[in-house]
Amino acid sequence: MRDITREHAHAVRKFWHERIHPKDGSEPMSGSSGNKDLGSLRKLYRRYFEHIGEEERENPFRNMRFKDKILTKVMPFKDDWVRSRILAANVFDGLNRQSALLCMALIETGCRPSELANIKPENIRLDAEVPHIRIRSTKDRELKSGASVRDIPLVGVALEAMRQAPNGFPHYRDRSYLLSASLTKAFKARKLFPTKQQRIYSFRHSFRAECWRLDWTLDCVAH
Repeated sequence: MRDITREHAHAVRKFWHERIHPKDGSEPMSGSSGNKDLGSLRKLYRRYFEHIGEEERENPFRNMRFKDKILTKVMPFKDDWVRSRILAANVFDGLNRQSALLCMALIETGCRPSELANIKPENIRLDAEVPHIRIRSTKDRELKSGASVRDIPLVGVALEAMRQAPNGFPHYRDRSYLLSASLTKAFKARKLFPTKQQRIYSFRHSFRAECWRLDWTLDCVAH
């Protein structure tokens, strides 16, 4: 704790600044996410030195805060748009295969991109009576909330995608921000966002409990 300096605090702030104001076209995170992280570190540092009787010690995380900006409301994709545009044959030609498979898995699971990017092989249950994935915390990564722990049946394009990635997606493990950036860039280049209010996260908003009936195979995914 005594080795933590203002320079370290600035490094944490830079980490969040690059995600709140991304230059790669990816989905920006809210200022409140960075403030929460910085606030937790500030509080931890203060509480530790209060505990050992050094209440006046200067906190390296002092006076660090991002402005909360009003984010554009994220709208879901319409079903017809997903069927006719996003699942069109060859639409993902040239795209990194793992990101294309992840996109397919997002469509019919309602998962957060980070949940699928970090899924472990043991949580992909393709041989079960009902093929499914298990969303669980790990020692390295906590889920957003207790309600995020769940089992999700695999159907349609999500089932086909996971069959082709039984060991998960190692290229994006612990790098879900890279997945969002890659898919966002691909969607913009292919004009797959119908308006400025859609994001990759729109798949989660679009998800319904009933599966889409799609006459489609993964032949359109880059080989």
